[in-house]
Amino acid sequence: MRSTLIQHVNFMPEKEKRARLKFALNYFWILMTITVFVAGAVGFSLLQKHRITVLQRDIDRVNEENARTKETQLKQQQAKLSESVRKEALGDPIFWSSLLQKVALKIPQTIKITQLNGTLSSAASSAGATSSTGTAGSTGTAANAATAGSKRIMTMKGTSPFLLPIYRLKDNFDNLKECPKPSLVSIEQAQSPTGEDQLSFQIECTLL
Repeated sequence: MRSTLIQHVNFMPEKEKRARLKFALNYFWILMTITVFVAGAVGFSLLQKHRITVLQRDIDRVNEENARTKETQLKQQQAKLSESVRKEALGDPIFWSSLLQKVALKIPQTIKITQLNGTLSSAASSAGATSSTGTAGSTGTAANAATAGSKRIMTMKGTSPFLLPIYRLKDNFDNLKECPKPSLVSIEQAQSPTGEDQLSFQIECTLL
């Protein structure tokens, strides 16, 4: 049997090489494009997260500063309000030393003063009262007010062997501009430490 040898001859070797090379290059560029795209997406995501973290940090810092500012403003407003209330309640300050000098000149010789109080009382009964108390001859200023609408009241207690000097003392207070319209709150029968009969009294007036 006679065999026939057929040799395959490639008439376009250069074109195949170029086609394979072109396919490899295209495949490489496709892979590179996908890699760059994925890397860009991951990088963009990380960048966004970083920006969000920085933005949240700035927001927290601003909120803290605003909270501190509001707290400072609130304290300043409270201090101004307290000062306003104090001024409204006290009005012009009362200097007890000068007031007591005027009071001492109005006291008849037969009267003995046992107590002299300067009281700052709130108009609202539930608010309580703040008082500054002194005896004849003491010095000082009126106490600070706790609430608005407070009244400054001077209360004088003493004893006298006779009734007329007590009424004379009340009339003498009418001439004091700091203590207009005094009121005789009480008169009671009492005894002195030596056993002598005497009258105890209480006079009040609202200070201007």
